[in-house]
Amino acid sequence: MNLFETIKAYNEDGGLIIYLLFIIAILIWTFYFRFLVILRERVSNHDIETHLDGSAKSTKGATFRMLTFVKRSLISKMNIEEACDMAREAETAEFFGHFRVLSALVAAAPLFGLLGTVIGMIATFNAVSGSGETDAMIADGISKALVTTQAGLAVALPGTFAIVHLKRLFKQLKNIIDRNESRIVILLEEGKEL
Repeated sequence: MNLFETIKAYNEDGGLIIYLLFIIAILIWTFYFRFLVILRERVSNHDIETHLDGSAKSTKGATFRMLTFVKRSLISKMNIEEACDMAREAETAEFFGHFRVLSALVAAAPLFGLLGTVIGMIATFNAVSGSGETDAMIADGISKALVTTQAGLAVALPGTFAIVHLKRLFKQLKNIIDRNESRIVILLEEGKEL
């Protein structure tokens, strides 16, 4: 049996639940790769000293945006801690809601697999209580139950690792922002210009 026939058999055995799991898998990986690109950009080029001395090769990353924001706020006589808090919020706020959505999608996958299991077991019990070709109907119900459970777990497990990876990068971003804030405050206390 080749790959195409295997996928076709899974779709036939799992029914609508397999299609729902396929959509969930696409959403999980779309979110993952989108946020991976954003987070990698934000943690890149994080050495504040290269931005201060003008030797930074790129204006990308959270450090550059934070430094720019703090410089603008100093011109407008804003409190430095308040300016750093606003810069932190600007760099991190969008991720909290997105992590909730991604976590909900990953949590939903095994639940949809479980729903398919219940549907398959109901079909099995109906076959046992009915008449006719019971063996084929029992086998079909059990197949549906196992295929959807397997598919739900196959979607959820890699999604769980994706969330852990993104949260690790997010923590790295927060650490960079904290270090930058400390460094900016020290520089300003020493009387140096940004």
